[in-house]
Amino acid sequence: MTRAGAAVVGLLGLAACASGGTGLLRVDALPSEGPFGEPPADRLVRAIQLVAGTERLVCRPGTGGDLLTCSPADLGTRTAQATIHLEPSGSGYRVRLEETSVPFLRDTAGLCALQRRIAQAIDLELGVPSAHPDPRGVCGPEQGE
Repeated sequence: MTRAGAAVVGLLGLAACASGGTGLLRVDALPSEGPFGEPPADRLVRAIQLVAGTERLVCRPGTGGDLLTCSPADLGTRTAQATIHLEPSGSGYRVRLEETSVPFLRDTAGLCALQRRIAQAIDLELGVPSAHPDPRGVCGPEQGE
């Protein structure tokens, strides 16, 4: 392989790993227990796992500051991959959605649709509107609600 060919392969490899965007949801502080004595984090985990399962994401207890991390079960079969993180944030929680895609195929519409489905699942699980798009994410309030 020539130097030029190696450079092109290297650039394509870097492009495939470029960050596509981050969606953020704020989840308001919740009552200390659910109707059956469940901790709020357990209820959030259940809502996220429900949506993650429909997206072929595998969830596991988080590490570090994450309470839950969901990632693709079939890495490498799509042009876009999303990872979901649930983490405590102040008096509430934050759901962070990270997408990695090939830059010229990048489209945040799929990430924002996933964020909307997660927000709806959280609100249904909690019984009150609690999940709100964070304007610092790529799916601001105008796209997320």
